Amino acid sequence: MECLGILACVWTDKSSLLIGTFFVECAETAAILQNATVDSLVLLDELGRGTSTFDGYAIAYAVFRHLVEKVRCRLLFATHYHPLTKEFTSHPNVSLQHMACAFKPKNVNSLNGEMEPVFLYRLDPGACPESYGLQVAQMAGIPDNVVELKHQNFVSVFYYFSKIL
Repeated sequence: MECLGILACVWTDKSSLLIGTFFVECAETAAILQNATVDSLVLLDELGRGTSTFDGYAIAYAVFRHLVEKVRCRLLFATHYHPLTKEFTSHPNVSLQHMACAFKPKNVNSLNGEMEPVFLYRLDPGACPESYGLQVAQMAGIPDNVVELKHQNFVSVFYYFSKIL
């Protein structure tokens, strides 16, 4: 890995070493944690995604908290962990933002009110109100019956974890 003076870390091709992408992500994050200062601008996108949900969340949480509270650098931290945004909603050094989204009828003949998201490429204040992964899966061509099965499973899993967390 090569870290430039402005702490831009670029991982060169290490595929011949058979290193997994999650290892690369952790190595890049370690370099950031070791080199970031109060004058740094750090950009992290979807940290922790390459491992289990609980491990990924724990890593994202710890890195975010460290950068915000210990390093106190400027930080753009994109995450898919919605609970992480709730943890930092009222933190004095954190400003939550999300990419805006609107909905339009799925098709002109949509009589049953089916809607699909339209991503506006505009930054709005606050945490994202919901996830649009299932809608994007449908837009990408994953069959409705597969997405619906995933949705039903997600609801039961989400309910289970909301009770134990």
